[in-house]
Amino acid sequence: MELFLNPWSMILGGILISSPIIIHLINRMRYKRVRWAAMEFLLKSQKRSKRKLIIEQLILLLLRILLVLLLGLLLARFLGFKSLGGSEAQSTLHIVVLDDTPSMDDSWREDGLAKDTFSEAKRLITDKISKDIMQAPTPQYLEIIRLSDLENPRDFSRLNSGSLDDMRGYLNPLKPSPFSIPLTEGLKRAKKIFDDTPRMRHVLHVVSDFRQVDWGAGAEKNLTDVFTEVKAGTDIYLLDAAHPERSEKQKTPLYHDNIAILDLRADTRITAKFAPVEFTVTVANFSTSEKKNVRISSRLNGSERAEGSVNIPSLPPNELTTARFTLSLDRVGTEENPLDRFNLVSAHLENEQAGLAMDNVRYTVVEVRDKVPLLLVDNNPASRGKRESETFHLQKLFMDSIKGFDVQLKTPAELENLNLQPYIGVFVCDVPRLSDKAVTNLETYVKSGGGVAFFMGPSIKPNDIKEFYNAKLWNEGKGLFPAPLDDQPEGFSLPDAEREKKRFERRFSFQPQIFTRDDRHPALERLYTDSRGVRVNPEEFNRFLLFVVIDRYFKVRRAAWNTQDQSVKELMTLPNFQTMDKYSAAVNKLMSRLPKDDEKLSKYRDVLRKYYDEIRGIANDPSAPLYRLSSKLDSLLHDDGDKETNRPSLRELWQQPEQAELARDLQVELDVVKYGDPLYVAKQIGNGRVLAFMSSAGVSWNDLEGPGLTYFALITIEMQRYLGSAGTDLNLPLGRNFEFAFDAQSYSNRAKKWLLWQDLKSGTGPNPIPELAKFTALGEQVLTTNKDKNILNFDEAKQPGVYVFEFTEQRVGGAGKEPILRPDYRALAYNIDARAESDLKRADTTEIESIAKGAKLYTASSDEYSEALRLRRSDLSESPWFYLVLLLVLIFEQFMAVRLSFHGGSNDNPTGKPLGRRVPNSHAA
Repeated sequence: MELFLNPWSMILGGILISSPIIIHLINRMRYKRVRWAAMEFLLKSQKRSKRKLIIEQLILLLLRILLVLLLGLLLARFLGFKSLGGSEAQSTLHIVVLDDTPSMDDSWREDGLAKDTFSEAKRLITDKISKDIMQAPTPQYLEIIRLSDLENPRDFSRLNSGSLDDMRGYLNPLKPSPFSIPLTEGLKRAKKIFDDTPRMRHVLHVVSDFRQVDWGAGAEKNLTDVFTEVKAGTDIYLLDAAHPERSEKQKTPLYHDNIAILDLRADTRITAKFAPVEFTVTVANFSTSEKKNVRISSRLNGSERAEGSVNIPSLPPNELTTARFTLSLDRVGTEENPLDRFNLVSAHLENEQAGLAMDNVRYTVVEVRDKVPLLLVDNNPASRGKRESETFHLQKLFMDSIKGFDVQLKTPAELENLNLQPYIGVFVCDVPRLSDKAVTNLETYVKSGGGVAFFMGPSIKPNDIKEFYNAKLWNEGKGLFPAPLDDQPEGFSLPDAEREKKRFERRFSFQPQIFTRDDRHPALERLYTDSRGVRVNPEEFNRFLLFVVIDRYFKVRRAAWNTQDQSVKELMTLPNFQTMDKYSAAVNKLMSRLPKDDEKLSKYRDVLRKYYDEIRGIANDPSAPLYRLSSKLDSLLHDDGDKETNRPSLRELWQQPEQAELARDLQVELDVVKYGDPLYVAKQIGNGRVLAFMSSAGVSWNDLEGPGLTYFALITIEMQRYLGSAGTDLNLPLGRNFEFAFDAQSYSNRAKKWLLWQDLKSGTGPNPIPELAKFTALGEQVLTTNKDKNILNFDEAKQPGVYVFEFTEQRVGGAGKEPILRPDYRALAYNIDARAESDLKRADTTEIESIAKGAKLYTASSDEYSEALRLRRSDLSESPWFYLVLLLVLIFEQFMAVRLSFHGGSNDNPTGKPLGRRVPNSHAA
């Protein structure tokens, strides 16, 4: 019965197969033997060909039986013997992997109605997938797996009208989740369920928007590997729910424009009450067209702040644009309400017509205190407050010039047991050594989001460099300090009188005394931008560096320094003060490669010859300073020419592919000649930041009583701002794990948690009543103890907002006293992963099907998909070969029938004489 679509027709056909045999037997019974002479003669003649006739009659009989059999197979619609395996009769388990990541919130308007991709995906599951598979001839079971809830698939058992109503009731209230979950995780979960049901037929449906971000950009291999694992014994269907519906005529599917807020960060994580805090918002335009007059509004603790609104005149297509706004925060925590110190700041993208609504809001947090604690660590408490102190100028800057700081001075020994978490930053000045416990305390502070700056100084001796800074603090690049140092400081070979003479000569040589290497680094970029974040002429700040002479410092050992480490950046560099003879040979060799005599470059000949003569003249003069050579090499590479005098641009020359190698070698030599020793270096460690200034923060090695005072104040303010903003750039997406680690002896093993959030609908409607941000208690969590650390791993952020943690610091009390317990708070802002979800560009169909090998991508209107879901099975009646065989059998049957009929040929009469009437035995048959 499993072999045919119409089995009863085949049973009837099987009965009819016997009809030719019955007719043949009946016809044999019609004749009665009558012996007479003529007949005897005929019988004797017939006996000679009887065997041949019997065989031919049997062939004819078999052909007619075969004809009836073929007709029966045609009417019964024979499926083939592969069905004997029983797979067609098996119950089928359908698993629908429903993509409910933020990109499925893509919305648009159609015929005046608001629609979104996720609603369309839910409709396709109920009205297309479920309804079609219910028409299959065998039992059909269905489970739905949401990417945001992999551990709780919804089982609807065997599908019928009742389960379809349950499915609608389950899907209707669902909304896209704020989580970004890879599709591979859903596929792995489906495979596990399939592995647990080996006796059922397996069908996998993936309902998604199939975006380029998910199916490209390095995700191809992982997807292919997982699809290959799932494919074994599983039919896979991919259903695209996105709008507009993809078409076979379009190579690249259309998609909706979308604007998203990718980032919002404050310039500090802790600020003083009423102090202005600058916020930077980054907006991305994921479309092919420019967007104009985009308005960003801001809210502070749920209430809109007009002064924080900013209008972006233009968003170029497929680019990031930053804007800045400033707010003054005044909500400070009290003993009764300590959590109030955390202020929730949000940026809102307004009036977007289509795309995602979920990425139009971004959160960050700023902690407000009456005064911000700042820690200065020096090695000489006796000189504190005096001009010769290495912390004097720092203390004066942050206490007198900049208000709002609570500057505290400590010794290196006090770092061992000091809780560093409350401090906005730590400045370590002229400290020869730290104990292992103090170093560990600093490392823990930095990794958890703190910032440390190191200044060198006269107290640091060669042994301190060898045994502490290089061996422990740098530790082959694995420690806090960003670079290895030479153990002998520079600038002590000259007597004081000659040193002052050299300083005077350098100060008025009008060459830069400090070079900025990365003016876009966060520790320096504000020096090169205005209050709106727009880049200004670099010379506005660089002019301060013309007269600053730093001639005493520790050199970085470049040969041992891993410059490929992306966590380390060289921010400022001193000039190269070596003698000319070290570079003459290399420069002359480069000049010999100038194409000054190339006929193809005749228009550049005069300019190149001029530079050739000038550079060789400087390089062969032993008394010439290196800055003259570097200046001329820089001009050679960047000469823009002069249209009025028809002098050609050398920039165009170096852009030619034939000159690329020479241009690269010239640039390398320029850097070697121009730049000397690193002065200012940054390093990122975990969530925190480290800065190292190779000279001192005091007057002993620095020019802080002269021109250096201006530049020092500007750089130090940005240094503190950079250290204070450590942790604000975490950009944590929902679900991401964050680890807190504490000294087990100094902290208890429990933490309390709260969520600081706001209702996005508050402040809207005809009578808006803004609702302040709310705290929701999330309970208590036990920390894991690992050796001497108490560790909290937090991965439970399910809703955008700020998560606040209270840890308990426990310090040893006096003799016979209980430990001193003090709360310590941390806050983390969590948002949707806009970088992964907001680009709505869609992957090509061919690309998707090549990655998901063996699967086919369907659209909402695909009839082919519906037929496949109904388990329509092909049968023998659809094969052209079947009809060809049927025709051949019919022709052969007719041929044999004619041959054995009354119209026999001459071969039937071997004598050649008339034999009279022939009596066939099987004519009727």
